[in-house]
Amino acid sequence: EISLNDRRFPDAEAKAKQALDLAGAEDKGVAVEANDLMGLSQALSGRAAAGLALCQQASDTLASLTDPSLRAKSQLALAEVALMAGDAKRAVENAREAQTFFANSGMMESNWRAWLVAGLASQKILDHENAQLYLKNANDAFSSLAQKWGAETFKAYQARPDIQFYRRQLDQSSPSVR
Repeated sequence: EISLNDRRFPDAEAKAKQALDLAGAEDKGVAVEANDLMGLSQALSGRAAAGLALCQQASDTLASLTDPSLRAKSQLALAEVALMAGDAKRAVENAREAQTFFANSGMMESNWRAWLVAGLASQKILDHENAQLYLKNANDAFSSLAQKWGAETFKAYQARPDIQFYRRQLDQSSPSVR
């Protein structure tokens, strides 16, 4: 996951595959996380269709598991990859479902990213009203992290390459939100 945060996609994909190989078929939770990481890595490397297949495989594996946190994280990965693969409707649905869990569970970092994906996907399907609302919610949720974590921790978080990428997406898609 750190490699993915640093936007080192080939490294992230290799480490996820290694985790999957080490865990074997028995540990379905690891399989879900590894497939989601590989799927995100592939999609962010320009192979969105392959990434979508892996995230869908992770989602299918979740049917036999009861971990709501893992389910929400996997839904967010699927939403992100679906958006990159051009399936914005699916992206909105998965992002909103994940966002609801994150908000109810106090998972603020994942919550703002779920709002962002929902907003970007809503723009793609020309649902401008919801896009504006979701992007505003993403911006507000992101800002609340600074208050919760404190300046030093928040500054380090903002310096991460993945967070800079997400912030650029938010800033470019919603000038009225800032």
